[in-house]
Amino acid sequence: MKNSKYLIGIDIGGTDTKIGIIDSKGSIVAKTRTETLTKSSVQLLVKRVYSICHELAKNASIKWEDLLYIGIGMPGILDLINGSILFSPNIREWSGVPIVSIFQKEMKKICVLENDANAAAWGEKWAGAGKDSKLGSLIMITLGTGIGGGIILENKIWHGGKNGAGEFGHIVIETNGRVCGCGNYGCAEAYASATAVVKRYKEASDLTDDITAEDVFEEALNGNNIARKVMEETGMYIAILIVNIMHTLNPDVIVIGGGMAAAEELLAKPISDEVNKRIARFGTNSTKIVFGRLENDAGMIGAAGWARKTLEISV
Repeated sequence: MKNSKYLIGIDIGGTDTKIGIIDSKGSIVAKTRTETLTKSSVQLLVKRVYSICHELAKNASIKWEDLLYIGIGMPGILDLINGSILFSPNIREWSGVPIVSIFQKEMKKICVLENDANAAAWGEKWAGAGKDSKLGSLIMITLGTGIGGGIILENKIWHGGKNGAGEFGHIVIETNGRVCGCGNYGCAEAYASATAVVKRYKEASDLTDDITAEDVFEEALNGNNIARKVMEETGMYIAILIVNIMHTLNPDVIVIGGGMAAAEELLAKPISDEVNKRIARFGTNSTKIVFGRLENDAGMIGAAGWARKTLEISV
């Protein structure tokens, strides 16, 4: 691919849709976001994205014909072969929608659909924390309202038998533990997600006010002992999850991303300490553990890069 050719990355979320023009090296040339308006039709979003992409290209002095492919990342259970949405928990109204064909008809460009967590993992592999031509395997753990992830093995996204691979939040780390939103007990998501951090902090401090995980981070940084303990315990739980992944897949690198990655200053040491304690006895710890570099742009960049990988060349 010549440097004069570009990609479009689209990251559809339950609230906002991020749109970017990405160059051949995974750098963002131009980007913006628009409201997803999930209560409206997919066609309305697609028409708006089409208009936005034309405007972004015009402002960046890029010809429309130099935008080669479109990568679409979004949450949920997807039919990747037929390019349709089977079920997306935050966009329930779009279940059954053939989103790829709708985009292709409007945009007149080939589109590739991918799960948002997988797209984010590919973004970090291609242009972020895992950017290393020697790395063939990368695992991304996305820590946010819930916990998800993406698996890259031998330079390809691993989807699993029914496109359900990477549900790291539902690996059990405490037998007979807290009830998880999935209905099971002791899942990592019930202990180490942003939602769990808030819940555990409120329980420990007898707080009834509405707060966010960012509030807990700030309290911990300001010396609040309860908040610091909650964050240290959260690091421990994340580490247990990481060790399970290391023992199962032995990847080159594990990337920690999502909104919780903003608490790197609080989480890095307890994660490292606990991983070293639990993995050292094997003497084969070659996996690097890093925090993501692309932040909220990982899914957008990765969707574009995966479209390129799928349709044209290895990146």
